[in-house]
Amino acid sequence: MSVTRLPRIKKEIQAVRDDKTTNFTIELLNEDQLDHLQAQFPGPVNTPYEGYPFLPPKMKFITPVYHPNVSSQTGAICLDILKDQWSPVLSLKSAIISVQSLLSTPEPNDPQDAEVAGIYLRDINTFNATAKYWTNVYAKAKSDTKEDPPLPPGIDASALNLLMEMGFDRQKCIQHRILETIVTIAQRPLNMTTSETKAVIKNADMSEEMQSEAVDCATQALEKYNIEKDIAAYIKREFDKKYGPTWHCIVGRNFGSYVTHETKHFIYFYHGHIAILLFKSG
Repeated sequence: MSVTRLPRIKKEIQAVRDDKTTNFTIELLNEDQLDHLQAQFPGPVNTPYEGYPFLPPKMKFITPVYHPNVSSQTGAICLDILKDQWSPVLSLKSAIISVQSLLSTPEPNDPQDAEVAGIYLRDINTFNATAKYWTNVYAKAKSDTKEDPPLPPGIDASALNLLMEMGFDRQKCIQHRILETIVTIAQRPLNMTTSETKAVIKNADMSEEMQSEAVDCATQALEKYNIEKDIAAYIKREFDKKYGPTWHCIVGRNFGSYVTHETKHFIYFYHGHIAILLFKSG
């Protein structure tokens, strides 16, 4: 770092610490590195983020936040002053204020997270409830109660329980919106006929050999079982044995295929009228 920058950075850090009206804090992560800082500020009042303790080193959120301009996966922030609108006249304090203000005034037409932005534009009530849920789960201090907070709108409790039986983590299902695409899943019999057994691969990030094995495994499962969760459990178990643990399988009708997965370990296909999603994710 340039020696000429040190006095200004020290001055700006002290200015944040001296201003008691904002409830901002800023700390050095290493006393020898004045350009590596960690800041904290409260969520704006009368927004779904009220009570939220944000911790963004290098202007990246550490605590998960459900917002069109913040990546729900990485915490990256889409904000003009952090990109092409940055000016040398801006201070550390003004940068923190800008990020805090972004929570009150999202920009869904210039999103960092397109999926969240879509929900914001289509259904603001669902967006607000989900953002509040994330605030309660990820941002607020843990209470002594072991009860789970109420599920946000669009999350079907029976579908959630079914996924948990398949080995999914409860919070990851909600955080990554897996359930949003599969709320139609239920423990219903599959009335298959021989005319419905053709496999059609819709999307795959997987070797052709593994794709063929996935279809063969699904065929075997459908011959053995007629309940969706049992079929999914069989396919998952077989792939866990052959290719290592952390495979996930979803079986049902009319659901999408947006999930986070390991490279070369994903396939989404139809076996007759039955949709099968198989992927590996730690």
